[in-house]
Amino acid sequence: MKFLLTVSSYEVRRPVNSGGDEHALGVDRRARLAELADEAERGYDVDRLLERRAVGRPPIGSAAATVESVRLSPELKRDLLLRAADEQVSMSELIRRVLRAYVAAT
Repeated sequence: MKFLLTVSSYEVRRPVNSGGDEHALGVDRRARLAELADEAERGYDVDRLLERRAVGRPPIGSAAATVESVRLSPELKRDLLLRAADEQVSMSELIRRVLRAYVAAT
């Protein structure tokens, strides 16, 4: 069996070994696929899956956080970066603090 792709005037041919599916798919991939299928048939440990989800960024509030875009002038960004460095926090954390203070004051 051959794979033939014609793009403009170019032809690309990729011969497939005649040894059967194990050569086309790869023995390691086939074995891994069988392992995953066996695991799915046995069922998943929900507690273990939830433990895996614990990695990553920690939650900021009571629900998933959103990402908002704002345009900053180069001068404002520089000032924010300097202030964040002084306070030893990320620029994102500094912006969150400023917004919380502003909202609480109104």
